[in-house]
Amino acid sequence: MLKNIRNSFPEWEEKKIRSTARKFYLYFIQSFIESLYTGVLSKEEYKKRYKVLNPEICNDFFKRGKSITLLMGHYANWEWSQSIQIVLNEQALPIYKPLHNKYIDKKVKQDRERFGALTIPMEKILRTLFEFEKQNKLSLTFFLADQRPLMAKIQYWTKFLNQDTPVVMGPEKIAHKFNHAVVFLKVVPIKRGYYEVEFVPMFDNCENLREYEIIETYHKHLEEMIREKPEYWLWTHNRWKHKMEDYYRLQKKREAK
Repeated sequence: MLKNIRNSFPEWEEKKIRSTARKFYLYFIQSFIESLYTGVLSKEEYKKRYKVLNPEICNDFFKRGKSITLLMGHYANWEWSQSIQIVLNEQALPIYKPLHNKYIDKKVKQDRERFGALTIPMEKILRTLFEFEKQNKLSLTFFLADQRPLMAKIQYWTKFLNQDTPVVMGPEKIAHKFNHAVVFLKVVPIKRGYYEVEFVPMFDNCENLREYEIIETYHKHLEEMIREKPEYWLWTHNRWKHKMEDYYRLQKKREAK
């Protein structure tokens, strides 16, 4: 974790790096405790604790007949993001990875769907969106888009937090395929157990966008948010496990075959 912070902020002194790491660990414990309340808090509590400042951004897109791809990161309490369904006029579709433990998976799914959100495994999202389109139903599909792709599936690298970073391309491809509006979810921690959430419009539609424009813009928004309060990002996640030189070495081996 310290290595991740050092590489992300080479201009920082060691004292600030270690201070940020300590703050992160304290928040990590706090977020674990908060996650225990995910399936307990009422609508009224969520409205106070995970306060959406501008729901009209998404609801205006819906009024115009636009579905939405929402991009967010492992920042602050992302588990509580399922509660944004409370302020939406159409269906929220959080993407998730099913857990191996069926009991825990069922419990997590129930917690995330308490207010009407419909959790969708990544491998089923295309089928679901085609079905929604066929029925003329609008939706907001949201992704934790700062995941690390498998080495064999890397298609693009960007510069993120001062480092060459492979990105997942699924969110951009889906937004293009269905010509969604694209929105970033900005989360601002206010005090313990309280957050303010803002929908930041990125693109009204995807018709005339350059390839990688969505994913590049998303990472700029995410980096800006992290730099404001870095202790709230998931630094223990090995985001930079894959190195560009290893990737190109693998590519050369494949081409040689």
